[in-house]
Amino acid sequence: MDSRDLLSADQSRAARALLNWSRVRLAAKANLSEMTISDFENGFRKPRPHN
Repeated sequence: MDSRDLLSADQSRAARALLNWSRVRLAAKANLSEMTISDFENGFRKPRPHN
């Protein structure tokens, strides 16, 4: 997976809005903390692809 396959912060927020999902719900579905989602969407963290 390369960087072209990763979701941007703006895309994440837009996708959550379309699904009407909170950060808490996305975090639970992605098995991440809400703080991780928040940090990513606010530009404090970059996603890392998993193998």
